[in-house]
Amino acid sequence: TDHTFSKQGGSFQLATTQSATRALNQQVSDRLPASTSHASGRTSWGKGIAASVLGGLLISAGSSWSQNSNQNSISDAIAMMKGTLGPAAFKAAFVFQISAIAAKSKQGGGALSGALLTGMMLLPERVKGQLSCPQSVGSYDTPGPARSVAVSGNYAYVAGDSGLQIIDVANVANPTLAGSYDTPGWAFDVVLSGNYAYVANEGSGLLIIDVSNVTNPTLTGSYDTPGAARGVAISGNYAYVGDQNFGLQIIDISNVANPMLVGFYNTPDSAWGVAVSGNYAYVGDYRNGLQIIDVSNVAIPTLVGSYNTPDWAYDVAIFGSYAFVADAASGLQIIDVSNVTNPTLAGSYNTPGQAWSVVVLGNYAYVTDYISGLQILDVSNVANPTLAGFYNTPGWANGVAVSGTYAYVADRASGLQIISLPCSTSSSSSTTSSSSTFSTRTSSSTTTSSGFLASTIKSTTMDANLTTASNGTPLLWLGLLGGGLCVCLIGGTFFILRGRRKSSNHEASFIERGSTTQSIFELKPIVKRGYKKIGEKYYQLSTIAREEAEEIYEQTGHLIVFPEGKKKIQYVIGKGHFGAIKVAQRIKDGQYVASKKVKGEESMRVSEEEASMQKAAAGENVLPIYNTIRLEETLYHFMPLAGFGNGREIQSHLSALNNPMLATEILKFVTQNILTGLKTIHGKGIYHLDIKPENTVFTKDGIAYITDFGCAKKAKDKSAQMSWEAIGDNRYFSPERLQACKEKSQFGAEKADIWAAGMTVLQMIKDLSPLQLFEMPGDFSKRVHVCTQDYFLEKLHRFEELQKPEEWDIWWVIKGLLDPNAETRLTAEKALQAPCFRGLKKKTQAHVFEDLQAEKLIQTAGISRDELDLRNYGFASQTVADSEGEFYNTQEHQQYYSVGREYLFTPDNPEAIAAADIAFLESGYQKTPDVVTNKS
Repeated sequence: TDHTFSKQGGSFQLATTQSATRALNQQVSDRLPASTSHASGRTSWGKGIAASVLGGLLISAGSSWSQNSNQNSISDAIAMMKGTLGPAAFKAAFVFQISAIAAKSKQGGGALSGALLTGMMLLPERVKGQLSCPQSVGSYDTPGPARSVAVSGNYAYVAGDSGLQIIDVANVANPTLAGSYDTPGWAFDVVLSGNYAYVANEGSGLLIIDVSNVTNPTLTGSYDTPGAARGVAISGNYAYVGDQNFGLQIIDISNVANPMLVGFYNTPDSAWGVAVSGNYAYVGDYRNGLQIIDVSNVAIPTLVGSYNTPDWAYDVAIFGSYAFVADAASGLQIIDVSNVTNPTLAGSYNTPGQAWSVVVLGNYAYVTDYISGLQILDVSNVANPTLAGFYNTPGWANGVAVSGTYAYVADRASGLQIISLPCSTSSSSSTTSSSSTFSTRTSSSTTTSSGFLASTIKSTTMDANLTTASNGTPLLWLGLLGGGLCVCLIGGTFFILRGRRKSSNHEASFIERGSTTQSIFELKPIVKRGYKKIGEKYYQLSTIAREEAEEIYEQTGHLIVFPEGKKKIQYVIGKGHFGAIKVAQRIKDGQYVASKKVKGEESMRVSEEEASMQKAAAGENVLPIYNTIRLEETLYHFMPLAGFGNGREIQSHLSALNNPMLATEILKFVTQNILTGLKTIHGKGIYHLDIKPENTVFTKDGIAYITDFGCAKKAKDKSAQMSWEAIGDNRYFSPERLQACKEKSQFGAEKADIWAAGMTVLQMIKDLSPLQLFEMPGDFSKRVHVCTQDYFLEKLHRFEELQKPEEWDIWWVIKGLLDPNAETRLTAEKALQAPCFRGLKKKTQAHVFEDLQAEKLIQTAGISRDELDLRNYGFASQTVADSEGEFYNTQEHQQYYSVGREYLFTPDNPEAIAAADIAFLESGYQKTPDVVTNKS
């Protein structure tokens, strides 16, 4: 199944993954009556046969419905048998499952839905799908991004970019603001102790705020730490602050009005989260993992042990003899600290996003996973933690607190999210106990320790209504009869489905499939009329019917809007440098692709050279050319159909976006993809020389590919030096390339591509052309004299985000790409090592680009989110007024494709330098606080 259930701005999604199913089955099997687990031999064999039939159907159906999920389908079906039919039946069915049905399912066998239902009816127990926890019960949108939350009594204390917000959560369905305190900088963390909230505040260290009167919180005392305070824990009379770049700061808070530093330990990297238990402080030290510091003598803290986690340790929680570390892209790392001098890995769980914060209560760890919301993990077996449930918050989950039956999540895009934890079937609860002395972000409370059902991505949760096994003999015969029936059904449908032509809508792999299925690059010059058939492998679709447009949209995401009353239209995707680009269809598998048609002998020759260069550059994030065919007067290229359009269309989407957090995530993916494409081609000695938004295209899942290699050159040696005469869009020329044009010398092609990439992503997020961004003269002859290295350095200072970005920020990368000094400018390989790119996943990328498309429709069409149905072609085509946008016509941009000898400036005309044709911006200091508006 493929369902997403939304409630109150968020969505909780359920999926069939091996670990999640295992968690579900454990919960179900724990509730099995004894007679079910110890059934008679005949009953178990009957169940085994029934289970084999059902499992085979599930596996076969799974392989038909999801081409890439065979392994998970097998695992899930087998795991379901164990939880539903008991271990004896599970063992009986296992061999049959693996040896027979699994092998057949991997060959693409399928089963009709009727056979699946028949098999399900044979089960002795009912399996009923129902919506289950966790689910949203309330929210409060804080003024700025929320980063951390603590809960005490009826109040949630949210730290974020707008300081401390105190929210009354007595009525979780309708939380209201009780009071607030505007801190000097960004509040990164908050914990509670007594009448005080202790806030780790970037730029001003530790703030102690009196919250005895929640309607009027007041600052009682503060201590300005030397670095940027990221995390805080309280134990006794001391506050332990994780201070970025300055390690652990220990502050005496016995006199809250006058806190004093009593000791510190400078950790190897950048201290973030802190937890204290007994005589030890446990510090999440970013790239250096977990640091364990003996604080029995606060004046002289000493390092006693450490464990270097795989990624970046943001937060840490202590429960029993284990440290639970939120480790960014590596998810949750569970470290045995029973011997603090030699901590060892006990277990781990790789969450789908980036783990930022963690709280542990009872058998569960609650992990905020940034783009993937709240992840709830069963850690009763630390060696094998499993997913017990999750709630996908509307934005980016950053901090979490658990109190009673609710989880409180600080979401950077949507404030405080309140999530209900226990299922309706849960009955047992226990008071959480802990031997540690550290302050957490939760209040002491009763928490649910069992009863979670596995709720995972895109599947319904199953709540088994179990009965005892008492009718062994009837069940045996029922299983045998049902097994025979379903085997016949499977056999029949297998041969039917073998001959059926499949057309996959799985966009994530269609470029890979297209690249690998074509063994011959150049096809035979054969053209057949009707639907023009080219090379015996493609149909050229100059005219498109509405039904075909629907298939194209479902398969590629490319939307073709029909005028009212029209059933067929002539359609052109766009115009390339040499001719029109149309839709084509690969005959073998029905895959829709783009067809580029080139006419004229000279244009064909140049286009063939370009195609050969693009084929030589093929690799990750480089748009492949599937095939090419040359006729007497026409040349065709076939390539993937990029449903999301080019970078200009992404720029248009971003300009209509009112969600800065979503814009930042989009920017990360776009930048990463472009840099990966450059790394690919640079590794082959090829240099694009014309990187810009129009020359990057995006598939349905948001993945960017570099295309249009008409200006590309292959280096003759490792120096990658190119002549000043190399052609490209001169608006994206780097300072040294402009200088080379002025001096008629050479420039470094690799660094020129990097500069153009930086200019491209800056243009896309600012929605300004290069001439506007840097106030450059439109006349190229003047630009080569005006736009020096110092000129660009001065103009870059106008952008606030580029002043002092932190290394984990995407703006740090953009600043490195736009370094006017070519010697110190980042390479693609170096830029891709930046922290902001760690943990980015294609699944998340598809999700955020879908959100981008949704936001564009909401803004431009004036519809609500509840009305959106982007998967429905009819809805999308009616909603989008103009799907094609403006064609990008290369001819209109010819004025920018200049070789150096054509520019008009000469030393005899120095007055041209002062010509008043600079594309000047009214504001002299650019910032993008809301993406849409550039304010000074």
